[in-house]
Amino acid sequence: MRLLILSCNTGEGHNSASGAIEEIALSRGGSCEKVDALAFLSKAISKTVCAIHVKLYRNSMMTKLWKKGYAKMEADTLDESDSPSFASRMLGTGAIRLRKYLRENDFDGVLCTHPFSAVMLSKALEKQPMDIPCAFLCTDYTCSPLVPDQSLPFCCIPHPDLKELFLSCGIREETIRSTGIPVRHVFREKNSKEEARKILGVAPDAINVVLMCGSMGCGPMEDLALSLADSLPEDALLTVCCGTNKKLLATLEKAQIKNLRPLGFTRDVPLWMDSADLFITKPGGLSVTEAANRGVPLLLVNVVGGCETPNFNLFLEKGYAEGVETAPEVPALCRELLSDPARRAKMVELQARDFSEDAAMAIWRIFDPEA
Repeated sequence: MRLLILSCNTGEGHNSASGAIEEIALSRGGSCEKVDALAFLSKAISKTVCAIHVKLYRNSMMTKLWKKGYAKMEADTLDESDSPSFASRMLGTGAIRLRKYLRENDFDGVLCTHPFSAVMLSKALEKQPMDIPCAFLCTDYTCSPLVPDQSLPFCCIPHPDLKELFLSCGIREETIRSTGIPVRHVFREKNSKEEARKILGVAPDAINVVLMCGSMGCGPMEDLALSLADSLPEDALLTVCCGTNKKLLATLEKAQIKNLRPLGFTRDVPLWMDSADLFITKPGGLSVTEAANRGVPLLLVNVVGGCETPNFNLFLEKGYAEGVETAPEVPALCRELLSDPARRAKMVELQARDFSEDAAMAIWRIFDPEA
């Protein structure tokens, strides 16, 4: 089985989902080739879109504009109009190069982990049908804009309660598979809190709050970290995962606050989750799914909005997390949750109930039914 995964470099989540599928493929004796779909438009366009995405997520003023713009796009998604969007038409121009790539390579299946790539592949298949499984994987807990513009034979949705939403947006029922969002195997192998703290050098009796806002360290992370550090109990530690945001890391290191531990990019996120009494993050689709698979008390702050707002809403509605809409509200809720172990334990209980299945394997079975 040779699988092509078409992703996009707009946030690490899509690539993380791709990595989870690649793990399964390799374990089953198959192989994966991961390709940036936007490169079929041009490398310059891909680079520009990625740069805009990073700037958007790290700039608080731009995220406010993004929230309003996304709300308009989401409303248009529910519109019954059949006319393709500008973005859909633009992505269609990349279908020519994609068709050529598919002709020149012998793949047994294609998986798209971003609506951009799913629309592009759909356009390519209109002119060059292929007798292999082709699927779209939704990595946010909503039917986001552009999803109705794809027409692949399989549409993998992140939660069974979202089926009616996808149907209302025009997704054909026979294509829908409620697989969940795949996470790498490391997020499904939980360590004890004591073991994780020993590895990371965190005192076994400390209150450890871990703050992480995506791989890019986005949103008002600096103000949030400083206000949290100031409001926590004296014996509490605030670990801030800055991701690739080197400016944020330098600022927090320079502050030299006693109970604040800033980290740069780290591959030990699963261990930091295990070590945490409370994990604070923005509701990115992969971020919250990884946390739920790991089983960690979650406080979500909806600083970016857009497609993360439905993630936020579903996780609060289902009891997988508690959360606030703005950064200034975080310290108060953080103190509440730290003083109420039962509320934190309930979140973990509900996560364990609803995230016990291996989503990566469920998706792999679309391509290899005998797995």
